[in-house]
Amino acid sequence: MQFVLYYICSVELIRIGHSLCINWDNKMYYAKTNTPARSVTTTLNEELGQIEYIFSDKTGTLTQVPYTNHCNT
Repeated sequence: MQFVLYYICSVELIRIGHSLCINWDNKMYYAKTNTPARSVTTTLNEELGQIEYIFSDKTGTLTQVPYTNHCNT
């Protein structure tokens, strides 16, 4: 029981450390609105690892594909 509690606390401390690193990184921001990255959850770093596809053009620059809703409701 003591080991499990120690493990859970250790993992949560690592998650908090990752969240603080995201918040402190000055290069992670959205340039158009000058909005910095802000981690509001400790599992954000784990969720970012689930990205499967990144779309880019021939030069390797990332492209933005706006979502348009074509449903007529």
